[in-house]
Amino acid sequence: MTGYSFSTPAVATGARNVNGPEDEAPAWDAIDWRAHEGRVRRLRRRIFKATQEQDWAKVRSLQKMMLRSWSNTLISVRQVTQRNAGRGTPGVDGQVALSSKARAEMTVQVHHTISTWDPVPVRRVYVPKANGKRRPLGIPALMDRCHQARVRHALEPEWEARFEPKSYGFRPGRGCADAIASLFTTLKGRSKRVWIVDADLSAAFDRIDHTRLLDALGSFPARGMIAGWLAVMGATESVQTAALDFARWAPSTGVLLLAMMLLAMVLINSPLGPAFLALWEMPVGWTAGERSFQLPLRAWIDDGLLSVFFLVVGLEIKREFTVGRLASPRAAALPFAAAAGGMLLPAALYLAIVPAGPLSAGWAIPTTTDTAFAVALIALLGSRVPVELRIVLTAAVVVDDLVAIAVVAVFYSSGLDYAFVAAAVAVTLLLSLLNRSGVYAALPYALLGILLWSCLHAGGLHATLAGVILAMATPTRPPANLRVLVAQAENVIDHELRRSGERVLRHGPSEDALRALDAIHDRIESPAAKLLRSIEPWSSYLVLPLFALANAGLAARDIVIAGHETLIAAIVVGLVIGKPVGMLAAAALAVRTGLAVKPAAYSWTQLLGAGALAGIGFTMSLYIGAKAFPDEGDYVAAKIGIFLASIIAGVLGCVLLRTAGRSAP
Repeated sequence: MTGYSFSTPAVATGARNVNGPEDEAPAWDAIDWRAHEGRVRRLRRRIFKATQEQDWAKVRSLQKMMLRSWSNTLISVRQVTQRNAGRGTPGVDGQVALSSKARAEMTVQVHHTISTWDPVPVRRVYVPKANGKRRPLGIPALMDRCHQARVRHALEPEWEARFEPKSYGFRPGRGCADAIASLFTTLKGRSKRVWIVDADLSAAFDRIDHTRLLDALGSFPARGMIAGWLAVMGATESVQTAALDFARWAPSTGVLLLAMMLLAMVLINSPLGPAFLALWEMPVGWTAGERSFQLPLRAWIDDGLLSVFFLVVGLEIKREFTVGRLASPRAAALPFAAAAGGMLLPAALYLAIVPAGPLSAGWAIPTTTDTAFAVALIALLGSRVPVELRIVLTAAVVVDDLVAIAVVAVFYSSGLDYAFVAAAVAVTLLLSLLNRSGVYAALPYALLGILLWSCLHAGGLHATLAGVILAMATPTRPPANLRVLVAQAENVIDHELRRSGERVLRHGPSEDALRALDAIHDRIESPAAKLLRSIEPWSSYLVLPLFALANAGLAARDIVIAGHETLIAAIVVGLVIGKPVGMLAAAALAVRTGLAVKPAAYSWTQLLGAGALAGIGFTMSLYIGAKAFPDEGDYVAAKIGIFLASIIAGVLGCVLLRTAGRSAP
């Protein structure tokens, strides 16, 4: 077996080894632009020549040199912030650089994020077309535009050389900018030609096969950045499939939940009803001598398996708020505001309708959302729900779920054993210590998570809180030595290129190389990603359906509305009216005060429709109802209110989104 030595090139050791000045912003107006342009031009020619000679190891080495080049960064920032016509148009980050000082600072920022920058979502605007329709246009953030210019200088010469025998005009120094200059010359009458190409390619760029494009890039050093830009551009391919990276359980899980709910209804009202109810009360556990630990089967599902669901939810939302699409404060502010409004107003309406007394304990029932049902419906609505709206809705309802479990732990726990509570705090501190110490193996987190669940359960707190705590303590960011690991992967690929040349682009790496890359990937992947990959399918296709089967049953003989009209009305009003109005009002307030920005891709009416879907309570509402109402009659009435409100909210949300979707640009 051929071994690979993981020696680390200088570029991977940190920002100090990146080619060029490091920390001080340059004197922008005193820069010798001709010298820097010459360096970039000469390096482009070398990449072009190496590609013609099919010396792929040299091509990749020169491209890495271009990507690290201080001159390339200077030229790229100058092109984006000073020369381009769109230099004054901000992206979703609201950032522009129109002064010499701002451009100099932007250059340093771009250069120091060469290997660490993660693309951010584009700002969606709509440009009028000659036929009266409006064409969607994505405006990247300023940092993304600068990095794109850098990457273009490294990639364009290779593709110019590849196309050179078949296409006219592809030479070093004759790229897109030169084509624009040629068109300008023609239009000004300085050329004998009197025509240019005018074509409507029917959104051809939205139909680019991303997989094929990335395959064609081969081992290009900035391939990962290009994949990130494609992912955030919101092309047709991603709009059809993406609700959110952290909403992978839609829509099949929602359909499965509905099937389990109907099955529970049928079984509980059939001759098998008594046996079906007895099944969930069957004690399950272990016995060792005189010691035993047993819980009813329903309690294992509600307190045990549901912890897995909250772990998944917590990991997903933490990832999005730390390294995902909602990592910037302004991007995260809108779903946070919507979630807050969607919890506070329903609770207030419930308490305003229900008189003071035992029934007021159910105030938290209308504050929650069934994530699986809501995401399933927006996925089934397809392109009528813009991907930006899906992001906001899914983030908001996941925040709902996390707050709901905290509410259960604080307001619906009793009989605390402070010794076990202290032990749970100690385990939590140990999890935090693992995180801060850079422990990236998933097993220690999983074992401590089980211990934490046991301590919380024994301490009288709701044990599902363990899933949320474990999610918050599990690292989601790449390891601190990411650059070293990336450099090791590059060494493996470079070795393959030197040994096999262009054949590796057609047939892929050898088995030895794949093993080495697998080992590197295992060290790069964060514990959060490993846990998600392992447990997410179990949460979606086992935990949630079992919960629905165990808790959604409603026997017809138990339905007694008389005396519970107020409780049912409070739940329905809270979920059907409080949820959408609260989310819309809080989001509008956040936008008006400048705390958040609403993407132009969806209207306020569409946001109201998404808020209506958030009124589907079901899973968490049933869960809180069981904790709030020990009286069986009150709990049955709460179930009726939850089912009725969820049906109304689902229909209302779909109607609003379908209607608003037809009139959306």
